[in-house]
Amino acid sequence: MPARPIVMLVRKPLTVAGLVLAVSVLPLAGCSSGNETRPNSSPETTPSPEILRVTCVGKSLRIATDSVAATAAGVTLRVKNRGPAGTYLNYSSLGVSGGDPAPRKATLWTLSFPPGQLVLSCSDHGLRGKSVRVEVEDPGHHWRTTSLRDLDCPGVAQPMWRFPTAKGPTPPAAAGALARGFDRIGQGRPGPLTPHVAAVGYPDDPSQTWLLSDSRGPYASARVVHADGQGFLAAADRLC
Repeated sequence: MPARPIVMLVRKPLTVAGLVLAVSVLPLAGCSSGNETRPNSSPETTPSPEILRVTCVGKSLRIATDSVAATAAGVTLRVKNRGPAGTYLNYSSLGVSGGDPAPRKATLWTLSFPPGQLVLSCSDHGLRGKSVRVEVEDPGHHWRTTSLRDLDCPGVAQPMWRFPTAKGPTPPAAAGALARGFDRIGQGRPGPLTPHVAAVGYPDDPSQTWLLSDSRGPYASARVVHADGQGFLAAADRLC
């Protein structure tokens, strides 16, 4: 009887395709269910500059941005006139309104515009151009919301031209000299006036607000500013 052949079973090694399959499955095991926190992909906002560049070209006004950040001293404008002589930059806000000649050479103006909307325009020999709105921001919370009305000085009337101005080497000296000038005029008050700083607006405002008070309370407000090379100048602003 012929011998039966012997059959041997040999286990084959893993193939390269098997390895690739095994590796390709690993990332699938770590797939998220969609509940993970994803990084915020919203674009970053650019902070407003602390100096707003303003240029008058005749009646036309050009600004670099539509917002400006206030500092402890107030709102700073870099003003330049590229138009004819006699061009004015006009400004209007809830706190300060007016207009001044725009200089040929770029000059920094610091003004007490409160946070909120500021309206600017240029005028050429009395003809005003289109207004531009700028947002005054206060990221450092410098603006003090207390008003003169809160300090019992609603400012219902402007002092007449005959009320004095005064100078001094320091703001207190100038305000004191102004108070003594009021005392000489009299006006039937019960006693002398005493000056003190009013904590309103921006703390480092170059134009400080003072109150002149007697025993009954505030009588008048005053502005104290640098006098070019001559210390400080105090001028009456409003009668309380």
